[in-house]
Amino acid sequence: MTYKYNDATHFFGSQHDIISYTRVNNNYTECLINIQPEYYNQLSDVKTCEHICNDVMINIRKILTGRLSLDKGFIIHSCIIEFNGVGILFSAASGTGKSTHARLWQKVFPTTKIINGDNGFCRIIENTPIIFSTPWCGDSNQYTDKSIPIKAIVFLEQAYTNSIEQLNELDSFLYLSARCYLPFWDEELINKSLEVVKTLTTEVDCYLLKCLPDHDAVRIVYDEIFGL
Repeated sequence: MTYKYNDATHFFGSQHDIISYTRVNNNYTECLINIQPEYYNQLSDVKTCEHICNDVMINIRKILTGRLSLDKGFIIHSCIIEFNGVGILFSAASGTGKSTHARLWQKVFPTTKIINGDNGFCRIIENTPIIFSTPWCGDSNQYTDKSIPIKAIVFLEQAYTNSIEQLNELDSFLYLSARCYLPFWDEELINKSLEVVKTLTTEVDCYLLKCLPDHDAVRIVYDEIFGL
Protein backbone atom coordinates (compact mmCIF):
# COMPACT_ATOMS: atom_id res chain seq x y z
CA MET A 1 0.00 0.00 0.00
CA THR A 2 1.31 3.45 -0.93
CA TYR A 3 0.01 6.96 -0.35
CA LYS A 4 1.19 10.58 -0.29
CA TYR A 5 0.67 12.70 2.81
CA ASN A 6 2.43 15.67 4.45
CA ASP A 7 5.01 16.26 1.72
CA ALA A 8 6.12 12.62 1.75
CA THR A 9 5.34 9.27 0.17
CA HIS A 10 4.60 6.37 2.49
CA PHE A 11 5.04 2.69 1.61
CA PHE A 12 3.60 -0.14 3.71
CA GLY A 13 4.64 -3.69 2.89
CA SER A 14 4.57 -7.27 4.11
CA GLN A 15 7.07 -9.79 2.77
CA HIS A 16 7.23 -13.24 4.39
CA ASP A 17 5.04 -11.87 7.22
CA ILE A 18 7.64 -9.18 7.98
CA ILE A 19 5.89 -5.82 8.10
CA SER A 20 7.74 -2.72 6.96
CA TYR A 21 7.06 0.99 6.65
CA THR A 22 9.07 3.41 4.50
CA ARG A 23 8.80 7.18 4.36
CA VAL A 24 10.51 9.19 1.61
CA ASN A 25 10.45 12.92 0.92
CA ASN A 26 8.95 14.21 -2.33
CA ASN A 27 12.25 14.61 -4.17
CA TYR A 28 13.36 11.10 -3.12
CA THR A 29 16.60 12.21 -1.49
CA GLU A 30 15.84 11.24 2.12
CA CYS A 31 14.13 8.14 3.44
CA LEU A 32 13.42 6.20 6.61
CA ILE A 33 12.87 2.43 6.49
CA ASN A 34 11.29 0.67 9.49
CA ILE A 35 11.09 -3.10 9.92
CA GLN A 36 8.76 -4.73 12.45
CA PRO A 37 10.95 -4.63 15.63
CA GLU A 38 10.20 -8.12 16.94
CA TYR A 39 12.09 -9.68 14.02
CA TYR A 40 15.37 -8.17 15.19
CA ASN A 41 15.26 -10.67 18.05
CA GLN A 42 15.56 -13.44 15.44
CA LEU A 43 18.64 -12.21 13.59
CA SER A 44 20.41 -15.46 14.38
CA ASP A 45 17.96 -17.14 12.04
CA VAL A 46 19.43 -17.10 8.51
CA LYS A 47 16.08 -17.10 6.72
CA THR A 48 14.82 -14.21 8.82
CA CYS A 49 17.95 -12.20 7.99
CA GLU A 50 17.49 -12.95 4.28
CA HIS A 51 13.85 -11.91 4.42
CA ILE A 52 14.70 -8.63 6.17
CA CYS A 53 17.45 -7.88 3.60
CA ASN A 54 15.09 -8.65 0.74
CA ASP A 55 12.42 -6.38 2.20
CA VAL A 56 14.91 -3.52 2.60
CA MET A 57 16.11 -3.95 -0.98
CA ILE A 58 12.54 -3.94 -2.30
CA ASN A 59 11.94 -0.62 -0.55
CA ILE A 60 15.23 0.80 -1.83
CA ARG A 61 14.24 -0.14 -5.37
CA LYS A 62 10.94 1.71 -4.95
CA ILE A 63 12.83 4.78 -3.75
CA LEU A 64 15.27 4.60 -6.66
CA THR A 65 12.38 4.15 -9.09
CA GLY A 66 10.92 7.43 -7.86
CA ARG A 67 14.26 9.24 -7.87
CA LEU A 68 15.15 8.06 -11.38
CA SER A 69 11.88 9.40 -12.75
CA LEU A 70 13.03 12.86 -11.61
CA ASP A 71 16.41 12.37 -13.32
CA LYS A 72 15.18 11.31 -16.77
CA GLY A 73 15.49 7.64 -15.99
CA PHE A 74 13.90 4.32 -15.09
CA ILE A 75 14.85 0.75 -14.14
CA ILE A 76 14.63 -1.82 -16.94
CA HIS A 77 14.44 -5.58 -16.48
CA SER A 78 17.16 -6.76 -18.85
CA CYS A 79 20.48 -8.52 -19.21
CA ILE A 80 23.11 -5.99 -20.30
CA ILE A 81 26.19 -6.79 -22.31
CA GLU A 82 29.07 -4.58 -23.40
CA PHE A 83 30.21 -5.22 -26.95
CA ASN A 84 32.80 -3.01 -28.70
CA GLY A 85 32.27 -0.23 -26.14
CA VAL A 86 28.47 -0.02 -26.37
CA GLY A 87 25.61 -1.62 -24.49
CA ILE A 88 23.09 -4.10 -25.86
CA LEU A 89 20.10 -4.89 -23.64
CA PHE A 90 18.29 -8.23 -23.82
CA SER A 91 14.89 -7.93 -22.20
CA ALA A 92 12.22 -10.56 -21.57
CA ALA A 93 10.10 -12.15 -18.88
CA SER A 94 12.03 -14.07 -16.23
CA GLY A 95 13.06 -17.52 -17.41
CA THR A 96 12.90 -16.68 -21.12
CA GLY A 97 16.66 -16.88 -21.64
CA LYS A 98 18.21 -13.42 -21.30
CA SER A 99 21.30 -14.62 -19.45
CA THR A 100 21.61 -17.69 -21.66
CA HIS A 101 21.66 -15.50 -24.77
CA ALA A 102 24.24 -13.18 -23.19
CA ARG A 103 26.51 -16.13 -22.38
CA LEU A 104 26.20 -17.28 -26.01
CA TRP A 105 27.54 -13.87 -27.05
CA GLN A 106 30.56 -14.50 -24.84
CA LYS A 107 31.17 -17.80 -26.61
CA VAL A 108 30.80 -16.35 -30.11
CA PHE A 109 32.55 -13.06 -29.28
CA PRO A 110 34.93 -13.67 -26.31
CA THR A 111 35.47 -9.93 -25.69
CA THR A 112 31.80 -9.55 -24.69
CA LYS A 113 31.28 -8.54 -21.05
CA ILE A 114 28.10 -8.98 -19.02
CA ILE A 115 27.44 -5.71 -17.18
CA ASN A 116 24.38 -6.99 -15.31
CA GLY A 117 22.39 -10.19 -15.60
CA ASP A 118 18.94 -8.85 -14.71
CA ASN A 119 18.48 -5.08 -14.22
CA GLY A 120 19.83 -1.73 -15.28
CA PHE A 121 19.32 1.97 -14.58
CA CYS A 122 18.63 3.78 -17.84
CA ARG A 123 19.08 7.56 -17.99
CA ILE A 124 19.16 10.21 -20.71
CA ILE A 125 22.27 12.31 -20.04
CA GLU A 126 23.11 15.20 -22.38
CA ASN A 127 20.76 13.65 -24.97
CA THR A 128 22.58 10.30 -24.80
CA PRO A 129 20.85 7.14 -23.48
CA ILE A 130 23.12 5.54 -20.86
CA ILE A 131 22.68 2.22 -19.06
CA PHE A 132 24.07 1.71 -15.54
CA SER A 133 24.49 -1.56 -13.69
CA THR A 134 22.45 -2.04 -10.48
CA PRO A 135 22.76 -3.99 -7.20
CA TRP A 136 20.12 -6.42 -8.53
CA CYS A 137 21.30 -9.15 -10.89
CA GLY A 138 18.75 -11.91 -10.31
CA ASP A 139 19.91 -15.51 -10.26
CA SER A 140 22.73 -14.77 -12.70
CA ASN A 141 24.96 -13.29 -9.97
CA GLN A 142 26.64 -11.27 -12.74
CA TYR A 143 27.16 -7.54 -12.40
CA THR A 144 29.85 -4.91 -12.50
CA ASP A 145 29.97 -1.24 -11.53
CA LYS A 146 29.90 0.32 -14.99
CA SER A 147 27.88 2.57 -17.31
CA ILE A 148 27.89 2.61 -21.12
CA PRO A 149 25.90 4.17 -24.00
CA ILE A 150 23.00 2.07 -25.28
CA LYS A 151 23.34 0.76 -28.83
CA ALA A 152 20.21 -1.39 -29.04
CA ILE A 153 17.45 -3.12 -27.06
CA VAL A 154 16.47 -6.65 -28.02
CA PHE A 155 13.26 -8.23 -26.72
CA LEU A 156 13.47 -12.01 -26.57
CA GLU A 157 10.84 -14.64 -27.26
CA GLN A 158 11.43 -18.38 -27.39
CA ALA A 159 10.74 -20.00 -30.76
CA TYR A 160 11.55 -23.06 -32.89
CA THR A 161 13.41 -20.97 -35.48
CA ASN A 162 15.55 -17.83 -35.31
CA SER A 163 14.21 -14.55 -36.67
CA ILE A 164 14.61 -10.86 -35.87
CA GLU A 165 12.72 -7.72 -36.83
CA GLN A 166 13.20 -4.06 -36.01
CA LEU A 167 10.23 -2.61 -34.14
CA ASN A 168 8.54 0.67 -34.98
CA GLU A 169 8.40 3.39 -32.32
CA LEU A 170 4.93 2.45 -31.05
CA ASP A 171 5.72 -1.26 -30.66
CA SER A 172 9.10 -0.35 -29.13
CA PHE A 173 7.31 1.83 -26.56
CA LEU A 174 4.82 -0.92 -25.70
CA TYR A 175 7.49 -3.60 -25.31
CA LEU A 176 9.83 -1.36 -23.32
CA SER A 177 7.23 0.09 -20.95
CA ALA A 178 6.14 -3.48 -20.10
CA ARG A 179 9.71 -4.32 -19.01
CA CYS A 180 10.28 -1.27 -16.77
CA TYR A 181 9.79 -0.70 -13.06
CA LEU A 182 7.55 2.37 -13.00
CA PRO A 183 6.31 4.51 -10.05
CA PHE A 184 2.65 3.56 -10.43
CA TRP A 185 1.79 5.19 -7.10
CA ASP A 186 2.40 8.72 -8.45
CA GLU A 187 0.75 10.03 -11.63
CA GLU A 188 3.27 12.83 -12.15
CA LEU A 189 6.27 10.52 -11.73
CA ILE A 190 4.92 7.80 -13.98
CA ASN A 191 4.27 10.37 -16.71
CA LYS A 192 7.88 11.54 -16.39
CA SER A 193 9.13 7.95 -16.64
CA LEU A 194 6.99 7.22 -19.70
CA GLU A 195 8.32 10.35 -21.39
CA VAL A 196 11.84 8.96 -20.95
CA VAL A 197 10.70 5.59 -22.32
CA LYS A 198 9.28 7.41 -25.35
CA THR A 199 12.50 9.38 -25.83
CA LEU A 200 14.57 6.23 -25.60
CA THR A 201 12.54 4.44 -28.26
CA THR A 202 13.13 7.34 -30.66
CA GLU A 203 16.88 7.40 -29.99
CA VAL A 204 17.66 3.67 -29.76
CA ASP A 205 16.77 0.88 -32.20
CA CYS A 206 14.62 -1.85 -30.66
CA TYR A 207 14.22 -5.38 -32.00
CA LEU A 208 12.09 -8.46 -31.45
CA LEU A 209 14.15 -11.64 -31.48
CA LYS A 210 12.37 -14.97 -31.71
CA CYS A 211 15.03 -17.56 -31.14
CA LEU A 212 16.55 -20.81 -30.07
CA PRO A 213 19.42 -20.83 -27.53
CA ASP A 214 22.12 -21.28 -30.18
CA HIS A 215 24.97 -19.47 -31.90
CA ASP A 216 22.88 -18.65 -34.98
CA ALA A 217 20.64 -16.46 -32.81
CA VAL A 218 23.71 -14.44 -31.81
CA ARG A 219 24.80 -14.08 -35.43
CA ILE A 220 21.48 -12.75 -36.71
CA VAL A 221 21.32 -10.17 -33.90
CA TYR A 222 24.89 -9.08 -34.62
CA ASP A 223 24.19 -8.77 -38.36
CA GLU A 224 20.96 -6.83 -37.78
CA ILE A 225 22.36 -4.36 -35.24
CA PHE A 226 25.66 -3.70 -36.92
CA GLY A 227 24.32 -3.75 -40.47
CA LEU A 228 26.27 -6.68 -41.88
